[in-house]
Amino acid sequence: LICRELCSFVDMRIAVIGCGLTGAFTALLLHRTLPRACVTVWEKSRNAGRVFTDRSNDRAVDMGAQYITQTAECSETHERLYSDLLEQGVLMPFSGVIEGEKSVRGSTNFVAPEGMDSIVKHCITESGCSVLYSTPLEKVSWEHNDGCKLLSLVSENGYVAAYEALIITIPVPQIFLLDGLSPLL
Repeated sequence: LICRELCSFVDMRIAVIGCGLTGAFTALLLHRTLPRACVTVWEKSRNAGRVFTDRSNDRAVDMGAQYITQTAECSETHERLYSDLLEQGVLMPFSGVIEGEKSVRGSTNFVAPEGMDSIVKHCITESGCSVLYSTPLEKVSWEHNDGCKLLSLVSENGYVAAYEALIITIPVPQIFLLDGLSPLL
């Protein structure tokens, strides 16, 4: 949802809902595309979305996603992102067999040696955005401020903030639980 014309994105306040892989990648891509935009990520849990790495017993064990796939369709547009993650050791190619995987020609699988949540942490750090952990979004509404139309976000714990753009990366069933969103779509 966007409150301003596309040409005025430069200094825009943007909220990204969800700090999983998609939210973290979105924050990083926003930083690269709109370096002066103020990006804030809202996350309902106390860590990286649906990506959780257990580090007990001196090992990293991923409890959610265990690999990511770069498809041929996205290879060109996301080449810089994957190259950066590979160069910095955040990702490494996975050449093993994934049971039940339907192999797609031109796709490449990657794993994160330090755990999948290290991808999220890396992207968030590189983006320079703010992250509001333990801040579950409850309500979205329009507000008018000095003639400017803004999106007002309210968390379950009472935190309120206004933004000019909203990007939602949480699962669809969670989107349907948000109060006030339907009339905005």
